[in-house]
Amino acid sequence: MKKVAIALLFFISTAYRSQSRHELDSLLNLLKKNPPLDTQFVRNCNSIAYAFSRLNPDSSKIFTDKALTQATKLNYKNGIAGAFNSLGIYYHLQARYDSALIYYAKAISIKEKTGDKKGVVSSQNNMGIIYYSQGKYDKALQTFNA
Repeated sequence: MKKVAIALLFFISTAYRSQSRHELDSLLNLLKKNPPLDTQFVRNCNSIAYAFSRLNPDSSKIFTDKALTQATKLNYKNGIAGAFNSLGIYYHLQARYDSALIYYAKAISIKEKTGDKKGVVSSQNNMGIIYYSQGKYDKALQTFNA
C-alpha cells in the first residue's frame, strides 16, 4: 500500500508539471514585458524554468540561473527558494541525485523561514521521489511524512 501511495504521488507530481506550449509562450511574452529589476521578472523566470524542465532542461537551467541571480540581488527569498527548487528538478532529471537533494534542502530551508508550507511539501515530495527511485523506501516514507 505504501508503494502504491508513493507511486501515486509520483504520478500526480509528473502530471502537474506538464504544461502546454501555449502557456510557455505566454510566460516568455510576460518576461519580455518585465524589466529584470523586479520580483515579477524572477517569478516569470522561475515559471519558465519549470515549464522547460522536461521539454528542454538546458533552457530550464538558463532561466533558473537568471532567476537566482536577480532574486539574490533583490534579496527576494521566495524567488531564491523557487530557483533552488528548479535547480533540484534540473539535477534530478539529469540523475545527479546528490546535487538535486542539496538544492531541494536549500529550498525547504528558505520556504520554512518564509512560511511557504505548500512549497515545503512540494520540495519534500521531490526529495521523496528521489529516495523512492533509489530504492530507499524508508527514507522516502520518512520524507513524505515529514
